[in-house]
Amino acid sequence: MKRAKSLRAVLAEGMARVRAERGLSGEQAAELLRSYGLVAWRVGTLTQVEAGVRPLPVEELLLACAAYRVSVAELVGPDPGQVELAAGARLPGAAVRALLTDGGEELRALPAEALDVPAARPTPPVPTSDALVAAAARLGVRGRLEVGRALAAIGEAERNAARRLGVTPERLVLAAVGRWGKPFSAERDARIALRRTTTAPDRHITLRGLVTREMLAELQDHLAVR
Repeated sequence: MKRAKSLRAVLAEGMARVRAERGLSGEQAAELLRSYGLVAWRVGTLTQVEAGVRPLPVEELLLACAAYRVSVAELVGPDPGQVELAAGARLPGAAVRALLTDGGEELRALPAEALDVPAARPTPPVPTSDALVAAAARLGVRGRLEVGRALAAIGEAERNAARRLGVTPERLVLAAVGRWGKPFSAERDARIALRRTTTAPDRHITLRGLVTREMLAELQDHLAVR
């Protein structure tokens, strides 16, 4: 009897297979995936996913399927064999596919605008005042256009971090872009992806908090001297 594969391994094989079917190099695929919202993905990220080293959260899985124009069932493949979903909990590949419900044809039939991910479009800059542009320059972000782009990137992660540091989200995101060249959330996700490969699996659940605390300390120092 063939050994059951983990769902991560099945998805990893599917990601590699679909990329090959699309005729995409690693760099081309990474660029495509970034345009669909996986902004922190690089060739190394994709390599880790395809090797089954890096897990594929459901949010990233759905964006990857949208980018490749396949359903999750198609990514799993026609005959994945026994799939282990939890320790000792296995299902035949046919059952896994039935649970996912293959909707690939429906997906490809959708008009392009139905899969129009905002990250695929240039972010319109937020209008900025002269005072804000001057304050941004002190934090390392220069130019009205760059300031507007930074402000447009404010999300929940930036707002949460701002509350923890006792600053405004605007000041927080400008400090982040000034220090790292990217918003807080993008830098956090990039660090987590990089460190997952060298962190024991039983510590992955604490990695996000550890990285966040490190980044907050760096930003606090950055803000203190500016």
